[in-house]
Amino acid sequence: MDLLLVPPDATLSRQRARYVCTEQWDGGAFFTYARRQGRMRTIPARLRQYTTPTSASTSDVDLRGEDEFTEPVWQTPQAEQEAFLQTWLFFGLLAEFFGLNEDGSGERLVDADTAQTEIAALYKDYVQDATDESGTRSNYLTGAPMLLAKDAPLRIVARLRLAGPNIEQRVQHLHRCLTFSCSLLHGAIHAAFDPALKTSIAALGELLSTGFATACALQRIPRAGVSFSFAWADRYLEPHSTLEQHMLARGWCISDVERIRSTHQGLGTRHYLSHMRTRGPARDHSSCSKDGCVAFQIDASTYRPSHAQSECACRLQFVDAAAVLRVLQETAVYPVLHMQKHPGADGESAAAAVVEPYAEGMPYVAISHVWAHGMGNPTANALPACQIAKVATLVSQLQTATSSANEAVPDNASGPTYRVWIDTLLCPIQPGGKKLALQRIPDVYRNATHVLVLDASLMQYSADDLLPEEILLRIFSSSAWMRRLWTLQEGALAQSLYFQFADHAVAPADALAKLYAKGLADARYMRIWQDMSTEHVHLRGWFRSIDDQESASTLSLVNLQRALHFRTVSNPADEPLCIATLLSLDQTYVMAASHVQDRMARVWALVAEKLGGSVPARVLFSSDETLDIPGWRWAPRSLLGASHAANGPVMDVHHRIMRFRDWRSGDTVSDNTTTSTSDTGTPTPWGLRVQMGGYMLRSVPLLPDLPLHPWECVAGSREDFIYVKHEASGRWLRLMDVYRMEMARTWSAEERRLYDAKADNRLCRLIDGGRQALLCDVHLHEGHAHPTLMVQLEHAWDQQSGTRTDEEKYGTRHTLRARRERMVILEWASPAHAVVADGLKELALQVANSDATTQFLDDMANATDWNQGRRALETVQEVMKAAMAAKWTSDPAFVDAVWDSRGPNMEDVLWAEIPMRFSHRIVCDDVSASQVWLVD
Repeated sequence: MDLLLVPPDATLSRQRARYVCTEQWDGGAFFTYARRQGRMRTIPARLRQYTTPTSASTSDVDLRGEDEFTEPVWQTPQAEQEAFLQTWLFFGLLAEFFGLNEDGSGERLVDADTAQTEIAALYKDYVQDATDESGTRSNYLTGAPMLLAKDAPLRIVARLRLAGPNIEQRVQHLHRCLTFSCSLLHGAIHAAFDPALKTSIAALGELLSTGFATACALQRIPRAGVSFSFAWADRYLEPHSTLEQHMLARGWCISDVERIRSTHQGLGTRHYLSHMRTRGPARDHSSCSKDGCVAFQIDASTYRPSHAQSECACRLQFVDAAAVLRVLQETAVYPVLHMQKHPGADGESAAAAVVEPYAEGMPYVAISHVWAHGMGNPTANALPACQIAKVATLVSQLQTATSSANEAVPDNASGPTYRVWIDTLLCPIQPGGKKLALQRIPDVYRNATHVLVLDASLMQYSADDLLPEEILLRIFSSSAWMRRLWTLQEGALAQSLYFQFADHAVAPADALAKLYAKGLADARYMRIWQDMSTEHVHLRGWFRSIDDQESASTLSLVNLQRALHFRTVSNPADEPLCIATLLSLDQTYVMAASHVQDRMARVWALVAEKLGGSVPARVLFSSDETLDIPGWRWAPRSLLGASHAANGPVMDVHHRIMRFRDWRSGDTVSDNTTTSTSDTGTPTPWGLRVQMGGYMLRSVPLLPDLPLHPWECVAGSREDFIYVKHEASGRWLRLMDVYRMEMARTWSAEERRLYDAKADNRLCRLIDGGRQALLCDVHLHEGHAHPTLMVQLEHAWDQQSGTRTDEEKYGTRHTLRARRERMVILEWASPAHAVVADGLKELALQVANSDATTQFLDDMANATDWNQGRRALETVQEVMKAAMAAKWTSDPAFVDAVWDSRGPNMEDVLWAEIPMRFSHRIVCDDVSASQVWLVD
């Protein structure tokens, strides 16, 4: 499909989309096509707002039987759906942008004859006859008219101007057309829908979105405050897909693929990358996770520096380590190297490297590299002589390429004027000297004339042989340099950043300018430019001046999490140092702590100080590991995704970013609260002080004389959710463990069974133990699942009297001290779940009052062998089965609710939910949004 770009040496042939329409687009109003075709049952209820005629209300339309959304139950034959949507979302959308369709009142921007002629031309121009792999000639879609006719965007704009004074309304209408098309394409098609057809529609949508927005900007047409950014790439390159497997088989890391999915919003960008070939030394990615690549971690005990060429056998060349240490100890600056090339003893090029102290204004190049590529040395300030000579050559070439009349280059310079800084040679091995060097690294990269990146995967390619989009995609989307932590701050601090390729160094800003110029002529390139420009800003925009310092700091936390998630570091203790640099915190104070957790605690303390004494309160709502330091147990232990990989895919990058966003904006609290929840928390010696509402949880036996679990072993253990009764409203809530819920998506049935057996109803047991509460920073809305923190109140808190034994230690009466337990999901039970919960509770009370339960408890208490206990077990099971059977035959509303909430074929197994869901009742009471907590 030529609507999407592919690299010159693509690993896959270009996908073609079949032309499958059974009728031509009729030129009617875009939104009412499904109604004209009698296919409203294929439109989900949430999209009916678009398809309702102006003369009828949505509710009136939806009440008609033929309009009910029945597609999930009675699916349209696949071929019919493909033809219907290709006609509507490809040709109908094209016609809409060219101004050929009627509007809602039957009017057009052009006359009917022109519209009819041009619609017919769409089928002539956008359908081509071609031969497939088997030699059969077929019709396929093509985007050539849109791509080759440079006036296509201008034609769209010209038609747009025909709207006259209603041009802004027309822009809004086109935006709604794209919104609807994107939502319908990704939310209402069959799983078996031809991927090539879906991709072709999405590619057209992205081309129109990007091209239209660009043309409007250039023509200064107001866009009515709407953004033409849509999720056309949704579900492209899905986990476990054939395309993902294709990439993994060709050397991509699973975390590379996940990063592409998470950070690149453009379909064109993802498509290009999925077809892009990789080069470089093969790496073992078998231990990598989707959140981080560990293939570039180094083992200092076995690490050896590499030669510039594999056949080279030159010796190590040492720098004067004493001179390096002397500069660090006796001055406030750092050492640099004056490299002078000369012929080597064996005829090869060599370079002397003389240590000098940096002086203000001295031009030099700071090298940024990936140690796993062989230019490190953990045991000595030395590298193979060939590597030092190579660095000298590359720096000299960079100076020549970047020299201008504004640069101070002495006329009598006999060697490279630019000095050089590289960590391998200028960071002492001894701890004392190394600590001094690390403290000055930010200044090293901040003061450098240029920072030159040496990445082996990039140096496999000649920049002159690559297109600007491929240069940028190889830098930002596939290089090892983008996956390491130290390199992030090195690139962020640089005044001028260059990436070395086989022939010369390239500045990303220059490649971006070239790609933007291509994008002005072809919107496919503009979509890639947008993604690459975003990556460039995220790398280079750390130290931009923002007037509102607090907003700048909060924004930095979001950017920090986004930037760090997919990066890795060999020494975990280095993460706090890099964070301190990126957030402009006191690195010396952070480094003074030796243990990684102590360093992270200092980072969070400095972050709070920078934010005026507080941090985003949502930092509490995290499933990641936290610090194990009293008072700091609320704080994330790491922001690197790979650091939490052992816990499974519980939090992805988007969930981690949300911890630092105020996503409650516009939310309201319940009527019974007088003070809104605060969106910030204050670190204290006893934990994070926050103000928010929540719920107190209590376990209540079914009968006063019954234990909480009267029917132990009657049914298996499966805590997929818990029913909780909200006392104030009398309504049911559902409570779910986040870890189990997320991991269950990847577990087999046997893995789920083993986890449940080991967990032994963990949430229920915690609540049974007393003093459990839920912290929730938003008012619960219908139909939404809310992340909630389960905490345990300190022992000194007396639930009954509301007093504490030690106010100084545990706070005042108005402050609750609590320890984190687990992240859970809380939601209002659906009507069907509520009916089932009421029915199960009724049956549980019935069984609890039966003689069978009394006898069961007596028999189990006095059982001397398994057979005696088993007989008692079987008796109470039969009572439960009989009670459920009677309910099933007498209560059709209950049966319907079971179908809606659990699915079919539950009649014979639902009895097991009586002891599983209602061995006792769990109830909750509201906690005011003005409640103050100390959470550790």
